[in-house]
Amino acid sequence: MPVPETLVYQSGIRCKGLGMKQQPFTRYRSKTVNCQVFQGESSITVLTTNNIQMPNIIATAEAENTGEAYATKLITNQHRLLADEPFDLGGQNLGPNPGDYLCMALASCMVITLRMYITRKGWEIGRIKAKVNLVKSTNTASGNNTFYCSVSFGETLTTEQRGKLCKIAKACPLHRLLSRPSDIITLLD
Repeated sequence: MPVPETLVYQSGIRCKGLGMKQQPFTRYRSKTVNCQVFQGESSITVLTTNNIQMPNIIATAEAENTGEAYATKLITNQHRLLADEPFDLGGQNLGPNPGDYLCMALASCMVITLRMYITRKGWEIGRIKAKVNLVKSTNTASGNNTFYCSVSFGETLTTEQRGKLCKIAKACPLHRLLSRPSDIITLLD
């Protein structure tokens, strides 16, 4: 029996033949024929009942909480980390909170991207430091969640280097990813 095609849309997942007119941005195959349809005000989302095989995965992580308050074990590839909430939010402060991990991901991506560019150019720049602060949308005039990124270097840069490096910092993969709308599809096993 052939595997039915499932299409992913900006509004979620849909099964072939439901009549949505949007163009898919990703195609993949799923082993499910039966889908559950949930209709909201402006979009239809279909959640499949089987595991979905996704293409082009650029990163992956697992999180497991076994009941010890908020302390959560994180696994990505061969690395093991811990996330928690601070004491004032009921946690045990055993690790960074999820928002801190998000800021760390953006900061490290910017620094790594800059290092790759600097190495390729053969520039003698030792230290690169990025600091990222996340401000929640309720605290900004635009109404958007906002990442404030500050990058500094151990050496004095020329005007040309400053311009190029600012452009490169903004071109890091996570900067580009977080600057665009994203879809989050959550399925329960």
